[in-house]
Amino acid sequence: MNIRLRKRELKEKGRYALYLDIYAYQKQWQENLKLYLENDKGNPTLRQMNKQTMSVAEKIKVGRLFQIQNDVFGFKQLEKIYRTFNEFFYELWQERERTGINFDSWDSVSKHLNNFNENIPFTHLTERYLEEFKAYLLTKVKNNTASQYFNIMKHAVHEAFRRKLLREDLAKRVKSIKTVDTKREFLTKGEIESQIQTECWYDVLKQTFLFSCFTRLRWSDVNKLVWKEIQIINEVHYIAFTQKKTKDAELLPISEIAVKTIRRKKRRRR
Repeated sequence: MNIRLRKRELKEKGRYALYLDIYAYQKQWQENLKLYLENDKGNPTLRQMNKQTMSVAEKIKVGRLFQIQNDVFGFKQLEKIYRTFNEFFYELWQERERTGINFDSWDSVSKHLNNFNENIPFTHLTERYLEEFKAYLLTKVKNNTASQYFNIMKHAVHEAFRRKLLREDLAKRVKSIKTVDTKREFLTKGEIESQIQTECWYDVLKQTFLFSCFTRLRWSDVNKLVWKEIQIINEVHYIAFTQKKTKDAELLPISEIAVKTIRRKKRRRR
């Protein structure tokens, strides 16, 4: 019986897929871990991510070894082994990275979790720990953001219980953070007209700001717009795009003044 962790180079230069080469029961097969090492040359962040990925892969290798040994000797097969809750959360983080669903929020929670306690064993994951993490979030981000982040944490805890990594569902025993109504500030018509008349060193920045005002689009959505997303239907201009924050598809009608703003930018690019 033998298990080796190996890597296979992909078409993308410097990128590798990780897999297990397993020999047991007088048979040999490979298991794709669906984990990948990125080209981290000159990139400390990717280097740290690769280090974490290798750590997860090594834990999977050890888990498979125990599973096969227990099966050979007639014991009940073990669940996948995680050394800490952080490692389990990292696997959920990877799933969100692959799908892109709410990834930015999961990424932020992962950073806060590691800053709060880099290695929390499952045995130390208690109601008190969750309450302390809740209080920590409230000191780091605004109330409604903390509410969103803590709900992600509760989801991860519930998923750990569902996979039988916890004996009880602690997520059900700890209350979420209540959201509060927020007062949004808006520019008045006079203030926008004043901005139109104001000189700016960077005209493209001014026009982008005004376009955001005229369309009510977030900066993140304006920044990624491309010309093919501007469409004309029955002589009305629309923006067909996917919101970066919510991933929702939108067909947004825009005013003539907004159209004039983007036409001006397009002429200047030529």
